[in-house]
Amino acid sequence: MTYPMSERDIFAREVIREQANRPHVFVRKLMRRYGTNDAKPTPDAADIGIDTFASVHSAAEFALWARMPLDISMTLDWQRMGIESGQEAQKATTAFIKRFTEWARQYGINTAWMYGIEAAKTQDGLGYHSHLVLHVPGIPQGYEGELPPLNYRARFKKWAKGYTLRTFGAHIPRAVRLNIRIRESTFRHWMAVTYLLKGYARSALVQTGRATIDARPTYLGDLIPWPYCNPGPVDVSNRIRVCHGLGPKYRAIGAPEGMEHLLPTLPNWQGFRVEGPGLSSPSGKSRISPTVPKSIPFIPSWEDAIRDIRALYSDDFYRYVTRQDPYELAPPLTRPNDEPICHRIPMAERLWWSTYNTL
Repeated sequence: MTYPMSERDIFAREVIREQANRPHVFVRKLMRRYGTNDAKPTPDAADIGIDTFASVHSAAEFALWARMPLDISMTLDWQRMGIESGQEAQKATTAFIKRFTEWARQYGINTAWMYGIEAAKTQDGLGYHSHLVLHVPGIPQGYEGELPPLNYRARFKKWAKGYTLRTFGAHIPRAVRLNIRIRESTFRHWMAVTYLLKGYARSALVQTGRATIDARPTYLGDLIPWPYCNPGPVDVSNRIRVCHGLGPKYRAIGAPEGMEHLLPTLPNWQGFRVEGPGLSSPSGKSRISPTVPKSIPFIPSWEDAIRDIRALYSDDFYRYVTRQDPYELAPPLTRPNDEPICHRIPMAERLWWSTYNTL
């Protein structure tokens, strides 16, 4: 005996079929822990555009390549701390980032961060809060050796939990919510970073049908695995910000801020002249030149004109969201030139050892 399918089952079957037909975009979306409130856009919503998505994704990809996953997610509920405007929330978030940087400097570790400010509608008005994604060195993904003697993530957790006590003189329940694990994770990195982008402009066109594999246009929401959530009327210029150390300046040289000394070096022949069989400096005191860093620019996938989520995100994250293999249903992916990637591998290994040999 067969029973008629419910509307929910019919919809789920259509999603599965559509995801199989369009493997290059997110048809299936992740579920938010607290539901999908405020899913409808409003004229005053501070939705992000394509430029903000490109900036965040490029920085996240750079952090992941440099073995600095932003897999620690944190929420600061400013309404519970008595902050009632977007400008004040941004100042408070900036102050928290400054203190976090000072804490990391005490241990001599490199960090990275991003944050986004949102304003949720509550019974008491607009509840301003900040979502942060951070990097603090942990156990590298796949590492099975001895645990390091100093657990930076445990110390950061203790420091973060005491933030309201140090700042306001009292513990404020649920004002600071933290999701942290001792082991680093590429999967949690993309979960946290993409969650910042859930308030996107749904009408933003990324590609027309002429450039896609299914001859259908691609919108910004197709590249983000979360359903739309109204971020609220956040009255700040840039409600999503990325740390300077992951920005274009450091991507151009190929090393995050604080790791420039790990770049490979080349002899600096400037100021030297040919004299007889060899070289000499203008002063004549030394025949050995100093060295200068060799920049190896990091080119993000977005700047390489890649708009396929199978190349924009890691394989484990793609499988989790879409429930299918990235290479099974597919036209082949467009991959960037392999030559710059080969040059990046030694640099990535050196960055890894720089971070974890100090543990």
